[in-house]
Amino acid sequence: MRATETLKAEHRGIRRALAVLEALAAQADGGEAPRSGDAEALVEFFTVFADGCHHAKEERILFPELATRGLAAGQGPVDLLLEQHAEGRRLVGRLRRELPALDADPAARRRFAAAAHEYAALLEEHIALEDDVLFPDADGVLDAEADGRIAAAFDRHEELEMGAGVHERFHRMLDDLGAKYAGGKTHGKVMK
Repeated sequence: MRATETLKAEHRGIRRALAVLEALAAQADGGEAPRSGDAEALVEFFTVFADGCHHAKEERILFPELATRGLAAGQGPVDLLLEQHAEGRRLVGRLRRELPALDADPAARRRFAAAAHEYAALLEEHIALEDDVLFPDADGVLDAEADGRIAAAFDRHEELEMGAGVHERFHRMLDDLGAKYAGGKTHGKVMK
């Protein structure tokens, strides 16, 4: 599997989580407190998987390799993608700050919902830019040797940063939350 295909598969997992996040935001918009444990699990997913695994692989491994092949920052979508990563971290921080008060504070629920909607919209735009623009460009400049090095570096990153069993735990979590909040629309193994 090409390195970009691995990242696209991870995008499908992130989209599964975004469907659940939007369902929780809709509850909060309606005045209902999302179950704090479920909201916390999603924030953990976005922190550990979307940022700590997926975005880190792009920032530390893929983007630097692309820069050596003429797809440097300032010459394409990479600068915007990096800005979106930073904005995503800010929005996840906003989600995290509201978690302790979701049960008791209607204002916290409104702030959580607003941050959730912003984050989901940002990541949908971000994923489209990567899948439709950057990854086809990357596939055009990465030969088989470079692609293999990147894929191996992705595997090492996951071993060191995430550890054993984390992907599987997130798969189970997304299956459970998808069944609960998104009518099962998030079911299925789509992450690496």
